[in-house]
Amino acid sequence: MNGMIELMSDVDTVVVGRVRVYVTEDRDKVVRAVTNMVRLPHLETIERTELYELLEGVAYGRESLASLRRIIRKQKTLDVARSYMARTMRGRSFSFDLHKQAAYVGVAVFCSTHSESPLGPISFRVEAENPQAVLDWLATPTVGGVPIDELSKRNLKRKPVRRHDDRLAAEDEFF
Repeated sequence: MNGMIELMSDVDTVVVGRVRVYVTEDRDKVVRAVTNMVRLPHLETIERTELYELLEGVAYGRESLASLRRIIRKQKTLDVARSYMARTMRGRSFSFDLHKQAAYVGVAVFCSTHSESPLGPISFRVEAENPQAVLDWLATPTVGGVPIDELSKRNLKRKPVRRHDDRLAAEDEFF
């Protein structure tokens, strides 16, 4: 047990995911919805009622959020994602809810209220020594819709300007 405690102390980010699986739902599909968004190694039942089973999973390290990071970049919804997460920042954590059915098909739709996802959302809480740094990595700030870490890359991909006679001007160089 001591080795495990030492291992966990080296990790500065903990991600906790929770989701209810209602009796009308397919448990495997709900688990897939969760793992499409965040890599949680194991989801355990922490509560069971006649109506639902509450699953919880824990992951260590911000890399567990890499799928969500990739998805919101691909969807070009960084600003929206950032807004949803930033408004919940408290101390060393922030949280967010995702629409369960959208997550199943690999789409990140953020919910302001639980009622926005008819069968309940997938809820995540991110705890970190520096939660702002995790948020900046996960939902990178943008300038004109371009993530700030991609600005220099995009500036280098400039296309040469052609003159009216379709010849390259002498000052038009390829990088």
